[in-house]
Amino acid sequence: MSLAGLKTVSDYRRLFTEKSKYLYDDSPSYAEQTRPKLNKGLSDSEVDDAIFWYPHIRGVMLVSGPPGAGKGLFSSMLSWKAKRYYEDKIVILDYKPRELFGFYIPFTKDMLIEQLERMKEAAGWDSIQFENMEEVGKFDKNQSKRWSSSRGEIFLNNSVMVLDEFHEYMDRRTRPPIGLILGDIFKFWRHLNLLCIGVTTRKGDLDYKRFQKAMTAEVRCSWAKKAHDERHSSTIYKLQPMKYDDAEGGVVPLRGRLVKKRIDGAKPREILGGEGYFDLFNSVNVKGISIPNSLKKEVRREEKMREEV
Repeated sequence: MSLAGLKTVSDYRRLFTEKSKYLYDDSPSYAEQTRPKLNKGLSDSEVDDAIFWYPHIRGVMLVSGPPGAGKGLFSSMLSWKAKRYYEDKIVILDYKPRELFGFYIPFTKDMLIEQLERMKEAAGWDSIQFENMEEVGKFDKNQSKRWSSSRGEIFLNNSVMVLDEFHEYMDRRTRPPIGLILGDIFKFWRHLNLLCIGVTTRKGDLDYKRFQKAMTAEVRCSWAKKAHDERHSSTIYKLQPMKYDDAEGGVVPLRGRLVKKRIDGAKPREILGGEGYFDLFNSVNVKGISIPNSLKKEVRREEKMREEV
């Protein structure tokens, strides 16, 4: 069945009779989707912690600080807590954590494009053209916060996406195409019930305009300098909720909402089987650096010249 093939109003009336459930959006409301639902079995202290983090578990969060400041410690801790605390939360990472972290979905450009294709299908009218329509544009009520399409689940919905290579995607010098895609996703974080955590050493390296209007929080990390007790293994983070204000000319902090806390990465924790937050990730993991095409061409030219000589 194709909408382009329908010629009369009667054809459309017949369509509504035969395929009406694909022509309405009866998925849960915004309030229903965003209402916090905690996983069962949490301790009282975990419930308190989940309540504290809930206002920050949706939006676009920028995490910055110099090398070794504890950015990976913060983002790994928060993303792990998200899937432990909140029902049906999916974590998407562009780096490999340690096994202790548990289940996550690897972030790749191919995965991101496929997710957008699924979203486009589920949101549009093309879904009624498929013969097998049972899964097209369906909101899975068994998993209360997940959409699906004929191509598979849309797991960007209700997810926490950590982009440790944020500068690679949002480089203000090269403006890579993936930054445009991410910029579009940032506009719809409310619809997706999504938290994107972008990690960078220098905010000035980023194409700030692509995400600043969507930014909801900024976290600045610095390593605790005191060498007594457990502070030698701690990062101090300052979490500042933000909002975009045209009158102010950009992103401005929400007054009176600054949070300053310390994370001890080495402290043994019962919920981690006696391990610490440091054991969720590898702080010396291999980093990828994008190679400009111009440099590749230059190398090939030099190789050709040497061969000719």
